[in-house]
Amino acid sequence: MNTHARHAVTARLRYGTAVKWCVALAFAAYAYGLLEPAATARASLDACVNQNPEQRGNATGAASAPSATPTAAEEREQAFSATVYACSTQP
Repeated sequence: MNTHARHAVTARLRYGTAVKWCVALAFAAYAYGLLEPAATARASLDACVNQNPEQRGNATGAASAPSATPTAAEEREQAFSATVYACSTQP
């Protein structure tokens, strides 16, 4: 094989590798773009739940009373579910 043919094959291989990396980076950027709205929504939901005064009261109550009754735990769970629902339905 002559030198010119070897250089042509090497150039094609390098070009193919570069194209594969560009496509991979484009897919990664696209996937990141798809995930960004979910991260933003999660952050705003977390902020809403943390701002709810009832949830803060339940969190401090749970920390101060580790031997809470099952009924109290169920009430906290229901309050948390109601808070998450209220925050998720806000515009």
